[in-house]
Amino acid sequence: MPRFTLNDLDNMVLGTIENNSVFYTLRERTSAINEAIRIINLHTGFLRASVEMPGWSVANRSVYDMPASILIPLRMEYEGRYLHPIGLRAIGNAYPEWRKETTAGTGAAVARWVRLGLKRIAVHPAPSIGGQDMLFYGVAEPPLLVNPTDTVPLNDELADEIKDYAGHILPLKEGGAIFAAASLYYQEFIRKRKKTEQWTSMKWPAYFVETKVAQ
Repeated sequence: MPRFTLNDLDNMVLGTIENNSVFYTLRERTSAINEAIRIINLHTGFLRASVEMPGWSVANRSVYDMPASILIPLRMEYEGRYLHPIGLRAIGNAYPEWRKETTAGTGAAVARWVRLGLKRIAVHPAPSIGGQDMLFYGVAEPPLLVNPTDTVPLNDELADEIKDYAGHILPLKEGGAIFAAASLYYQEFIRKRKKTEQWTSMKWPAYFVETKVAQ
């Protein structure tokens, strides 16, 4: 995947605001670009990474904090084996005492993992021996772009969506006809997002701009 620098993205965003780099400062443009990257990454998961659990497994412990660099876990390996993902309700129905069960007590290997909100996961049964390798693959925290040469991996379509998102965010401080015109970038952003977003239940907030009709 090609990489775009902050400067590349900034030049694209400037085109949506008539190259007005005085009223819309570099700091504001950079903030809007970073916000757009985070929003789009949550929708598409285009930034992914594999991260080891710091400290590995702990004996008889089932619940673990997610590594900070993973936003949304998608797969989990335990000692090189993929674990089966299972929902919290499903594991409660299938294994009512799952929080108390260990590999020594059940005679079974660690076989499944459960998402517990956004920050924690659990494994079942809990490992009776600590120090085992736990590897997560999932949507990663985007890098914060600060310097003009800082880069992020993007395809052309996603870079164009960043332009649209930032192009509608920046004129919020102006209002009036300028903001009304910029709202078209928001509609375009939503149109493009609906094609590839991962979450089918996503409901986009809508707003409508009223314009005065000359008398």
